[in-house]
Amino acid sequence: MANFSWDWIYEELGYQADADAAAFAYGHADLLLELEPGCPMPAFPARSHLGVIGRRSLLDRRLVRNRLGVALEERLILPGFRALDPDIISLPAPNGSIRYVIPGNPVEREDVVKADDDLSFVDLLAASDLVVAKPGYGIIGDSSVAGTPILYVTRAGFPEDLYLERWLTTQAVSAPVDATVLARGSWLSDAQELLGRERPRPRGLDGLEKGCDEIIARLG
Repeated sequence: MANFSWDWIYEELGYQADADAAAFAYGHADLLLELEPGCPMPAFPARSHLGVIGRRSLLDRRLVRNRLGVALEERLILPGFRALDPDIISLPAPNGSIRYVIPGNPVEREDVVKADDDLSFVDLLAASDLVVAKPGYGIIGDSSVAGTPILYVTRAGFPEDLYLERWLTTQAVSAPVDATVLARGSWLSDAQELLGRERPRPRGLDGLEKGCDEIIARLG
């Protein structure tokens, strides 16, 4: 199960011998469970398209917001980075209308709410009105399942990035933000524009269920 294969990655990076070896190995696979958004994976002889899959919070969104002390009508943004590195992201100046939730709560500000340690990232994602992140497959899938819009900063250096970002441009509830804007904390207007759009309905788990059925059928 994948959204890219290493034969294609190696070929894009110029490692043709490694690409050929990986393609030969993939050619022996009985089935590819293909995820969306995906990259070219021509080495696989058979495939089943699963669509977008991701993790789902087991907690009710309202319960999580209540534990955070954030009312449903308040706007809550989740910076989806491992840390608030000022070279990557800085919070905008407080404005009274938006609050932020940061795992570990490393910032002492009135508009930054503290998250309990037993609340997972997926719980916080589902409770938030917007996530700011680099567009890896994990955040795309989890955000889609949660119905949480993504404000994303483009990545560079890995062939997968182009395909993920191209897919995001087709989604009405995602938008890019310039890396310099994000780093200096002047991205509030970008966030507010995206927050003004209608929140999408969470994606179902049909793709995941289909994948499980495919695996069970093959093992049976």
